[in-house]
Amino acid sequence: MSVAREARRFSGGVYDLGLHVVWCSKYRRPVLSGRVAQRLEELIRSKADERGWQVIAVDLSAFPTRVKAQNRTRKHRAAQARVNGFHAKVRRQRVDHHHKAALDLIRSFDAIAHERLNIAGMTKKSAPRPDPERQGAFLPNGAAAKAGLDKSIHEAGWGVFLGILARKAESAGRGLVPVDPRNTSRCPRVPCGHTGADNRPTQEKLRCVRCGYTEHADRAGAVDVGIRAGLVLPVA
Repeated sequence: MSVAREARRFSGGVYDLGLHVVWCSKYRRPVLSGRVAQRLEELIRSKADERGWQVIAVDLSAFPTRVKAQNRTRKHRAAQARVNGFHAKVRRQRVDHHHKAALDLIRSFDAIAHERLNIAGMTKKSAPRPDPERQGAFLPNGAAAKAGLDKSIHEAGWGVFLGILARKAESAGRGLVPVDPRNTSRCPRVPCGHTGADNRPTQEKLRCVRCGYTEHADRAGAVDVGIRAGLVLPVA
């Protein structure tokens, strides 16, 4: 932290009225300890020396924790109610979009096919990978990257949309056919039908390595789903 004068203190923490403000809550719990805390402090001080900053204090042993409901202030409860209102608005907008998209499909087609998605399995937390060479250590398992994908899946609300689509299809007397989503990257051309990861050179492109069939991956997957559901003829 770069300061031009002595830092000011109060009961809750340390702050300065210049460029930076530091605040520490009195509701704290240990989160960093041992070698992790030591290494992090080394990195902080190294970066501060590199930038010519003055480090006033480094406290990695505590971190603000959640405040119990009965201890929340009036402003805290008001802020929480406001955030809850934002989330409720996003949910209403999402459900409204689902209803409109489902109604458009029902009005446009007599039969609809979709992949039978295992959303709970798709968003399941990545299993830890213990390091066989170091006791108590773990190998990278892609949990951080998968967390972003899981969040996007939940925000899209695939399960909610499929539920709405199923109810509207039943009410309108339309056919709704869920199919097995495995191997949807296979070539839809007959009699090829080659299946393999090498068919997808990129995320958006499908190119069969056996027969040379080329198509946008999403369109090829939709054609394959339609073939499995008996709604589309195989590509000649």
